Amino acid sequence: MRYVAIIFTGCLCLLTGCHSIEMSHIAYNARKEHFEYRSLFKTVELRDEQLALIDSSNVEAFKTSLYLHAFNYPFSLRSEQAALLSSSDWELAACFNNIHKALTDHQYNTVFADARHIRTIYPEA
Repeated sequence: MRYVAIIFTGCLCLLTGCHSIEMSHIAYNARKEHFEYRSLFKTVELRDEQLALIDSSNVEAFKTSLYLHAFNYPFSLRSEQAALLSSSDWELAACFNNIHKALTDHQYNTVFADARHIRTIYPEA
């Protein structure tokens, strides 16, 4: 009967997508400027409930949230949703790169065309 309870508990944890997180496995990635969870199998970028990456500005609130949720972290719910960049993402990045280059080269007049193009790709910009 004890084995049935253990199996049931294990299945329940898998279905909820929450796993207990070890605070000692949380590390700051200075190159990326945010915190990660490093396990034996993979490294996961940590996110809060609003899916924002955990950095120095929100790490204390994140730790408090972990404590309040008994150190359970819903890895499956907080993982990066986009696997690949779309063609419009690449086009948008290219426009921003062109703007940066134009500003660096003091070619201010060419910035406006790329800025207008960004608005056609991404109207909220």
